[in-house]
Amino acid sequence: MISYQITSFNPSFGNISVLFKKDDVVIASYNVDVPLTDAGLFITGEELNNYLLRMFPQHVIDRKNKLEAGIPNAADIASLVVPIEETTTAQVTEISEQQQAWFEIENEKRVAKALVKFGLLATDPTEIPAATL
Repeated sequence: MISYQITSFNPSFGNISVLFKKDDVVIASYNVDVPLTDAGLFITGEELNNYLLRMFPQHVIDRKNKLEAGIPNAADIASLVVPIEETTTAQVTEISEQQQAWFEIENEKRVAKALVKFGLLATDPTEIPAATL
């Protein structure tokens, strides 16, 4: 049987946080906008209860039940898994050094362009003239 527990209410936004449970085990958590009545009031009581229970998707329960029972071809999917190699500290250091070098080069390019713009350099030393290519 599905039950729920309202864990918070934000009157400014008109929403509640709801934990949905099956046999006292949490199976889903949702943030729900509480509908307003024609009179501008939040729905409450049985109307809110019915709204919350109707909104919970039955397929989530059906899927959870099937998964708990076991899926015969789960090994087929497991065989497709290729773990990502762990990144070593040396690889992280190398990547960090490469990024630092790139940032330094980009900064030098910006400085060179500014020096050319203000007339302190005649040409931009970071650009290769097309004639030399």
